[in-house]
Amino acid sequence: MNTFSVSLRGVMYRGIEVGRGPLLLWLHGWLGAAEEYLPFMEALAKTHRSIALDLLGHGKTKTDLPRVRYAVEEQVADLAAFLQKINEPVILIGYSMGGRLALRVALAMPSLIRHLILESASPGIERQEDRMARLQLDLARAEQITRDFPAFLEAWQRMPLFSSQRNMDEADYAKLFARKRAQWPEGVAHSMAGMSQGFGEPEWPKIRAFRSPVSLLSGEFDTGYVASGAHLAKQFSRATQCVIAHAGHHVHAERPAQFLTFLRDILLNCEESS
Repeated sequence: MNTFSVSLRGVMYRGIEVGRGPLLLWLHGWLGAAEEYLPFMEALAKTHRSIALDLLGHGKTKTDLPRVRYAVEEQVADLAAFLQKINEPVILIGYSMGGRLALRVALAMPSLIRHLILESASPGIERQEDRMARLQLDLARAEQITRDFPAFLEAWQRMPLFSSQRNMDEADYAKLFARKRAQWPEGVAHSMAGMSQGFGEPEWPKIRAFRSPVSLLSGEFDTGYVASGAHLAKQFSRATQCVIAHAGHHVHAERPAQFLTFLRDILLNCEESS
């Protein structure tokens, strides 16, 4: 594993890189970090080069910039700048918040996306009143994080969205929770506010015009995202949906072996069609 730093529009991002071959770019979810993908990156290292970034305010990517710098469009611009630096087509993989970012980056830079993989990711909230309600909720959550991050995190993990994580291997769950607990409270609070789904109106015209293949992944127990994924799949011209049994929102953490099989099937198809 190689660690690196890269300056993107004035912010120093940290990342990790493994392997050689066609490039995969991994974007983690809220409270995640690049290193959570390392087992998958290493498993694919003989055939694929992988890069994972610590997204803004997460892991080792820390900045004292104001909250406005964490806005969706700012982070999309950062990642678009990173793709321009790489200057080669990528297989772009994003989970949850990272999936929302991956989708918007792909729509902004479609010529550099070989394949888009979205895990438990929403295209946005349709109704304006629902977006405003979600924004207010996330702003309140951001304030809770800055006041008492440990208490917020305990309550966050008790949400029904994450209930299936209690079925994980005890050591794996402990590692997942420790990674969340180690986050920088101010950074993830800014991310909660700046990346709120309240800012995420679906970009349906761009989605329908997107021509690269898309794979949508959801966990069986995450019924809201299974339904959202089914709807989203119908909007893309070349999309398939996969639902992983006995998994919830955080598929790659809850069912890593099935997730890796899902990825290998996609990568095999990518190489056969190239």
